[in-house]
Amino acid sequence: SEVIAAAGASLSLNPALSVEADSRVFEHACNVGPLDAAADIYRGDYLAGFSLPDCPEIEEWIFFRREALRSRLVQA
Repeated sequence: SEVIAAAGASLSLNPALSVEADSRVFEHACNVGPLDAAADIYRGDYLAGFSLPDCPEIEEWIFFRREALRSRLVQA
């Protein structure tokens, strides 16, 4: 089974698979647990080193997602 599901111009993780993303674990910990525990989960910038220079839409999305996670870290 494919990990990435494509539908038209959209990509997503295949909902039929059980995939745990560290960014989701971090955000969940920020929402429900002690914030120091959430801060311990954060291991670096979101998709650090990943780039699709020919796709500015993805680059912009990654930038804003990365900034949102950094903001959550500062709050933690």
